[in-house]
Amino acid sequence: MMAHRLLEHYLEGGKNVAVEPVEEECKHSSAREKLAANAERASIKYKQVEYIGTHIGEQFKGVVSGLTERGIYVEIEANKCEGMIRISDIPGDTWELDKENYRIVGRGSKRIIQFGDELQVIVTSANLLDRTIDMELVDNRPESVKQRERAEREAGRGGRGARNRDGNSKGGGYKGGKGSGREGSRPRR
Repeated sequence: MMAHRLLEHYLEGGKNVAVEPVEEECKHSSAREKLAANAERASIKYKQVEYIGTHIGEQFKGVVSGLTERGIYVEIEANKCEGMIRISDIPGDTWELDKENYRIVGRGSKRIIQFGDELQVIVTSANLLDRTIDMELVDNRPESVKQRERAEREAGRGGRGARNRDGNSKGGGYKGGKGSGREGSRPRR
């Protein structure tokens, strides 16, 4: 904007202008533009969360749009609402973030989930105050596998990672384990 103002000033035959006032105006203009962009993003996210709140429990097709230590961000194709699936809530394996390759990898299964992958998700919650959408991955594993995993959790065997970081029993299905490096892990449902 300031460049256009200066060009107009010079095209109309104006003299050279002092640098300091122009720099201050540029800084002010940039700061206001950033505020406006942030406000626009926040209002869009608010409306997305408000909308998706009426669709809790529904299943959607989405695309992986981001990966962090905490989870996978999925953008629903039909409405562009973006939510997160916590890594600790993904069933069937213990997952680790591979930062260099922008993907998560299952320790046991070696299954890979990466940017652009299509997933089926269920919207589990929408929080207007935090402007967050929580999702869970649709578990397409055979029912016999899901039942066996449930039985192991209930029996307290839990298989892999059944003890927390302090070495205490965690009741099975715990996905932290010693040396996992993930904070905030919690027992799977």
